[in-house]
Amino acid sequence: MAHFQAALRANPDFWEAHLSLGNELVEIPGRLDDAIAEYQTAVRLAPDSVRSHTDLGIALLQTGRTGEAIAQFETALRIQPDSAAAHNDLANALTRIPGRLPDAIAEYQAALRAKPDFAEAHNDLGHVLAQMPGRMPDAIAQFEAAIKIRPDYWGAHNNLATGLSQIPGRLPDAIAEYETALRIRPDSAMAHNNLATALSQVPDRLLDAIAQYRRALQLDPNYANAHYNLGAALVRMPGGQAEALAEYETALRLEPSPRL
Repeated sequence: MAHFQAALRANPDFWEAHLSLGNELVEIPGRLDDAIAEYQTAVRLAPDSVRSHTDLGIALLQTGRTGEAIAQFETALRIQPDSAAAHNDLANALTRIPGRLPDAIAEYQAALRAKPDFAEAHNDLGHVLAQMPGRMPDAIAQFEAAIKIRPDYWGAHNNLATGLSQIPGRLPDAIAEYETALRIRPDSAMAHNNLATALSQVPDRLLDAIAQYRRALQLDPNYANAHYNLGAALVRMPGGQAEALAEYETALRLEPSPRL
């Protein structure tokens, strides 16, 4: 950051330095507004820079300014219609608007036409398809495509596992995918929680599930869903009711209006 700031003192119109400084600031907690200001300066100085528009859009999306983010992604696509990244970013923004999932799917598909080996677009498309009735097989195919491109893509392994867990007879495959995700990202509280939920459905694996829930909570003590799930597992154990009650109470303290 010091070097980018020095470059801007020497040349305040150095748009690439504004963009790079924004990319540093966006990673610092509490500096998102400062990052947005740098991106906006980069866009003003270089209005034909696709990267400036997309980075600004991504930052705006993080603040909930979805409409403004969409406008930036659409501007990027007017400049470069075959930008796979801009199509994917636009799709991600559209998923936040009720009724726009079909438009989001079309944008993911456009991203994949522009870049067929775009693992993130396959994974993101799969995530949307999984939310639609009857589209789980299509979602699974997208997760598998992402993993074929990037075997170490832990998020795609996790999403594939979640999809497989909803297919009758595929629970062992789902467990294997969660375990693969955790070998890649052992510090993922979400993956530990998800693996535990799958294990809790297998006879004689309840203790293993409880251990996974506890590991998730070691990693993220404020994980309300894991507290709730641990309570649901403990209540099935002889003498586990008191501890289960404590876990339910913690979950409710963390999320007074739970979506569990």
